[in-house]
Amino acid sequence: MGSKELFPITRIRNVVLFASVIFIVVTGFATITFTTSIEKHPLPLQHIANASTVVSQGVKYQVPVYVDVPNSQEHVVEALESRFNSELSSLPRIASQWSIKCIRGPANPDTDYVIELQPGKDAGYHISPFSKKITLYVNEAVKQGENVVELGTSVLHQVFDYEVAKFAGNIKSSAIEVPYSSRYNVVFSLFSESGHPVQWKIDEALKLFDPIFDSLKEYANFSVSSQIQYYSNLAEGVQFNREIDRQVLRSEHLSTFINHGDWNLFSHDINPTINFMMYIPEKNYEDVPTVIENSASNSFLVPQWGGVHVLSRPMAKAKDERETVLSEDELLPVMEIFASQFTQLIGMGNQPKSLAMRTSSLYRTQSNDNLQQALDILNSLVKVVISLEGIAIPEATVELVRKSLSSVAESSTLISAGEFEGGMKESAKAVDYANRAFFEKEMVQQAYFPSEHKMAVYLPLLGPVGSICIFALLRVAVDAKRRMKHKKTQ
Repeated sequence: MGSKELFPITRIRNVVLFASVIFIVVTGFATITFTTSIEKHPLPLQHIANASTVVSQGVKYQVPVYVDVPNSQEHVVEALESRFNSELSSLPRIASQWSIKCIRGPANPDTDYVIELQPGKDAGYHISPFSKKITLYVNEAVKQGENVVELGTSVLHQVFDYEVAKFAGNIKSSAIEVPYSSRYNVVFSLFSESGHPVQWKIDEALKLFDPIFDSLKEYANFSVSSQIQYYSNLAEGVQFNREIDRQVLRSEHLSTFINHGDWNLFSHDINPTINFMMYIPEKNYEDVPTVIENSASNSFLVPQWGGVHVLSRPMAKAKDERETVLSEDELLPVMEIFASQFTQLIGMGNQPKSLAMRTSSLYRTQSNDNLQQALDILNSLVKVVISLEGIAIPEATVELVRKSLSSVAESSTLISAGEFEGGMKESAKAVDYANRAFFEKEMVQQAYFPSEHKMAVYLPLLGPVGSICIFALLRVAVDAKRRMKHKKTQ
């Protein structure tokens, strides 16, 4: 009688148990799935592959050159274009990627390459250092036959040979160049070995850099700052040469000139920093010159860091704590040295002397490098996603990839249309978007999340809960088996 009364209670207990197990399994599975699942949006793989094919085959760069010639020399325009391009056809990739287009007529030499013929006693040429104007001086002998074309072709080689070599891959980025970025910090520092007060008219002297920064406004954004530091001792002492009665910085010691341990040269900005330092040795106050071995300008370059100039001139010790002031006129030669070093650090060629011509070449070569770099980054992202199945691909990453591809396409279109500055700007955006997509924080922090980690997180919870449920189910099974056995005996 007693056992029959307990049966409803047992059944209720079993129902509660099974309901609890089902609830735990359903909610537990949903919780684990929700908390351990990763956001994985599909990347536009086909678009990346198509863009890579277009860029690898080479975006067409056609540089317009305006030739201002009289009617009697009209044939020079077509002959000059044909001859110059044919001489480049033997170089790899050049025929399909880079060429000039000669156009008859005048143009603005500040923005366009212009060749102008002028009469002269002797044949010759002049490349303007301030614009893109090329003047060919021709006499009656030169005007005959192909002499004008030969002279013009020779000059064009001087203007474009460095750029052509870069496109052909004959000139690689040197170890001196600072890696490209769409933003740079440019820091001008005055370091004094002593504690004697000194000031410099840096704001006025930096006007020399204004034309350079203005011409590169589509290349990158340059943030300029300056600083003065005292008691800046060298990491390695300077040797005094008694024969010439001066201190000498030997060439082999220049690599350790920068005292990274004691000098405040660290930038907390994520953007690259280009440094220019003027160093004042303490011996200047003792009228002892300091010279750099094998350097006419008393300057040297530090690869991928910046430039250094050692100021060597007698300096009077300040009385009553009055400062020694370096005037604008005294700083201008130093700024000219820094300007030359700056062009080397960003990869601008040394020839021709015209800044406008070298800047235009830099826009074209760097935009080409940027397009290839952007696609290389995107293809690396694809490889990472394929090799690591557990990596997260958030929507932000996909959107950045789309923006990068859009900038690649826009840059290619602008370059093909001869809008090289606009193409440069878009190519810089493409690299920036690609880098941000590759290093998106959600992807980086979950670069690899194996399933074992899920067990490691939830095992402390699954163990106690699971053991209770299992033992309870075993007890139900044992009770059911006992009841069945009891019924058979009756």
